[in-house]
Amino acid sequence: MTPISTEQFVSRMVAVARDLSLLLAHEPDDRVTAALDQMRRNLDKQFAEILPGPQGPAIIDTLLDTIQARRLEIQRGSGNAQMGTLQ
Repeated sequence: MTPISTEQFVSRMVAVARDLSLLLAHEPDDRVTAALDQMRRNLDKQFAEILPGPQGPAIIDTLLDTIQARRLEIQRGSGNAQMGTLQ
């Protein structure tokens, strides 16, 4: 596997947050919480292998917080609810 740059990594994480927030925008809160908890468990395992130390959990926290914040923006109607628009 070819390493990616920090810029590429951040770009991919932004795309993930954008797409998942749109996908989860109108799901019930309990379902979203369960999905994000499962995502956290999966990512914790994967990131522990490639980013030992506090960086992995910090990235995961930021990703999941961003998904939730963007989801709420979309629900309120203040977000542009199209894939590919989060900047």
